[in-house]
Amino acid sequence: MNRAVTLLLCCAVFLPAPASAARAKANQLLRVVEPAGRTVASAHPFVNVEFRFGIGVGTEGTADPASFRARLGGVNVTPLFAPITENGTLVGVRAALGPALLVLGSRRANRLRAQVRGRNPKGRPIRDVDVLRFRAADIPDEAPVARALAESEVLLPD
Repeated sequence: MNRAVTLLLCCAVFLPAPASAARAKANQLLRVVEPAGRTVASAHPFVNVEFRFGIGVGTEGTADPASFRARLGGVNVTPLFAPITENGTLVGVRAALGPALLVLGSRRANRLRAQVRGRNPKGRPIRDVDVLRFRAADIPDEAPVARALAESEVLLPD
């Protein structure tokens, strides 16, 4: 009897938590566009960094672009970010991080922490913090690559 009670208690303690007790899904107030995840960021001599705000349909809230903050290795780099405007709407920020701020090498030693605050559809304050670790390498300039994208029909004259 004692063994059965002990086994029952062990099973109750070590069983995984139900799915409803899992962490809440991360919001998409802020998305990293570049540098891409595990690729090497080419520092010639600057690394381009771009963040997009999750504004519009399909997001869990509305980001406040004025609340954007960024730190690279403990250094405030928020003033280096310039706004990106599309169709009169602020959709993100972009910066060129210089060689004085970067650690060049074979490890992902550069840690960029960006955060933005906003409101969810119910009006409650929320925030999104993205931490990006990337590797920067001194790579010579490459030829530009053009990518043509068409979001609507293209009409060609007859």
